[in-house]
Amino acid sequence: MLKKLLEIFHGSKSTRNKSNEHQKIIPYSNNKLDNAHLEFLKYINKKDYTKVPNYWCEYIGKIDATISELLHMELLTKPNEIQLLETNTVKTLKELAKNNGIKGYSKLKKSEIIETLLQNLSKEDIYQAHKNLTIYVLTPDGEKLVNDYQEQKNTERNQLIFRIAQCIEDNNLIAAAKAVIKYEQQQVFNRGLGIDWNTVEPNQLLNTSSEIFNLTFHGLDNTEEFKKLIKKHLIIGELLGEDIGKISNSFLTETTEEIKCSSLESFLKNPHGGYASRMNSSNNDKVELYLHYVLFKASNHKRLNNLLSVQAGDGIEILKTESPEECSICGNVKNIYLWDEVEYIPKLPLHFGCRCLYIAYFKQSKY
Repeated sequence: MLKKLLEIFHGSKSTRNKSNEHQKIIPYSNNKLDNAHLEFLKYINKKDYTKVPNYWCEYIGKIDATISELLHMELLTKPNEIQLLETNTVKTLKELAKNNGIKGYSKLKKSEIIETLLQNLSKEDIYQAHKNLTIYVLTPDGEKLVNDYQEQKNTERNQLIFRIAQCIEDNNLIAAAKAVIKYEQQQVFNRGLGIDWNTVEPNQLLNTSSEIFNLTFHGLDNTEEFKKLIKKHLIIGELLGEDIGKISNSFLTETTEEIKCSSLESFLKNPHGGYASRMNSSNNDKVELYLHYVLFKASNHKRLNNLLSVQAGDGIEILKTESPEECSICGNVKNIYLWDEVEYIPKLPLHFGCRCLYIAYFKQSKY
């Protein structure tokens, strides 16, 4: 009899689902979440809790224990029938309707199919159809906590951007870099590969930004205010690691003045393929293309000077991102320049939209 009871006990233990395990884990004693746990709360919403990446352990400790804590605090809960249906694609929802003999769904939008399923299926049927789904969703309290946290993050980032802009206006890029370092040290996840924000020096962040700061815009027939805005947004974007699209959008929110650049207009009539050929003649696209050109001009100028001063390897290579078939301009330029040829190396970028880069060149070993 005892043996039989032990078998039943072990059998039920082995089939216990993950959700029940979370409910049984003893929650943490603290009831206030730090930023790492708030980041996890934001992340885990509607995610498969059985497939959480292991890197989270570095920030929150044991994943199951953390989920248990969030359930205990009533910040996470099991999804209701509407939330379950919303996890599906339109195709899956249509299959669910078909399998249950529901008609008239073929031309409906996702929200309409969900409404049709809710009207025709019982809660039990919906839960049964999603019995293998392993997700939790935010409760109203959890959602408020996440929203408040995100709002605070947005506020802090906007304050940082305002601070950088002030430093640029005061010609003090060192202070701008220090503000960025302080901000990054407070983040849960570190930005940038190979950057230790606890030891990095301000000057290490300013290579490209200093070049941008010292640029002149001879080919730009716009107001000085327009040119100042270009510098400001490029430096902010560079210091914050933003892509050119985001930099361009930020810049465009601050000015109604349209870009005036005759060389850019002329180039767009025959862009020779490549990145520029995928842009159109709208002001927004022209601004993005011009900002891209300026950013690559500054970064390549700094990179070339660094390569010439260090002289590592056997020369300098122009790393091309477009094949000769895709860009006739870059395709006609020589790739490799040994040290006795570097005086002939062309200045990058070669044209608007050029994404070529200078890198160190090393001869292939014969062994």
